[in-house]
Amino acid sequence: MKNKFPPLLIMEKIHSAVNNLDKFPWYVLSTPFYSKINDNQDSSFEFIARKNFKEYKSTNYEETLIKSILKNVIIGFQTFFVLLIKSQLKLKTNRKINNKSLVVDYYKNKKTKNTILEFHYKSIIDPLIWIVDSNIGYDKELEKFSIFELLSFLIKILISISYLPYKELGILFYLLEISRNLNMFYTFKYFLAGNDLKNFSVKNLHLLYEDQPRDRVIIQDNTNLNIYGYVHTSLIHHWRLNKFFSNSDVFIPNNLIFPDNFSYQAHLKNKFKNISSNISIKSFSSRYLQKKVNQDLVKKEFENILIFMPKDINLSLELFTLSEKLKNEIKNYNIICFPHPNFTTYNFKNNPIKHLLNPKRDLIISSHKTNKGYELFKENFEVIYFGSDNYTFYKPFDQIPIKFAEGIYQLRIYINAILKKNNY
Repeated sequence: MKNKFPPLLIMEKIHSAVNNLDKFPWYVLSTPFYSKINDNQDSSFEFIARKNFKEYKSTNYEETLIKSILKNVIIGFQTFFVLLIKSQLKLKTNRKINNKSLVVDYYKNKKTKNTILEFHYKSIIDPLIWIVDSNIGYDKELEKFSIFELLSFLIKILISISYLPYKELGILFYLLEISRNLNMFYTFKYFLAGNDLKNFSVKNLHLLYEDQPRDRVIIQDNTNLNIYGYVHTSLIHHWRLNKFFSNSDVFIPNNLIFPDNFSYQAHLKNKFKNISSNISIKSFSSRYLQKKVNQDLVKKEFENILIFMPKDINLSLELFTLSEKLKNEIKNYNIICFPHPNFTTYNFKNNPIKHLLNPKRDLIISSHKTNKGYELFKENFEVIYFGSDNYTFYKPFDQIPIKFAEGIYQLRIYINAILKKNNY
């Protein structure tokens, strides 16, 4: 998509029509309508874009408006009732934080127990480590909550509904955004943690910052908190561009940590405008992954073309079909597909059991909807990002220095030029 992505145009139009957005309560700005375009594209912006842009071809065209409303309502009520059963009928619980810092972390691999931020633990003052969904330590403590805490969260969700712009949305899209609000109970643990940060006067919060509802729900309106936001993704979810025009950007941490200078420069240019946060650059692993070597000076002898698929079944199927075509056209190379972990059970026929990545041997093709290409680019791999011939796509803003093939014709040109340059 050479121009702006249609759902983003809709978001910009509707958000900019809302007055005094920066004065809304924190829990209103934490709702999906004000904090993101859903990655699964079930937002009102998606469906209005389908209606207003006839040329817009969505990857989830099978998803209907009514189906999205029902899905959100059902999942929301199921989650609420599970929480209701777990809740305790008392005013106070036994949760307590005695540490100066809370670290919100996630497993990279549940089998190895490695986490994303573990390399930073030593530099954090008196940390309490919360590994989300681990059912150990503080994560287990967050299972202890009162019914009054749950009702407080429910009331905030219901109040937030009154802040949705009914006139701009219309009845059906208004109902969709209500259903998305009701499906916010997956952030309830973050709400509890946010309350604990206030109640126990915790000084520092360290978290993976993606500007998602969960980030906003834990930060809340806590002005006494020193927040360290670790930018793990290549660009804080590039489809969430509302900060450019909605004035809802009141949740930016006062400390931002980037994994490398390249990531920092991409964010500074494309995502953050006139921020006052303290900036630091620290690797997220024992290796400092940065593009240090000019690829033009590295002699490569490609043997494999690796195709990395996104968390989107239709785009993944398109890439798999593409891989079959390339096998017939490029005879002397192994074409290997890497499905998204959610689709490993899908029969892509040539799923690799193991493959040791090698920047000298592997040419990377990455879907525009996955960060894998960007990550490998920083490790000195030759990378081509691919849009789509079948669906409307957005060009990731952080892919400026990376080749971007809008369709298979342009992809063939890039592949042939790279193979000819490096192998002959």
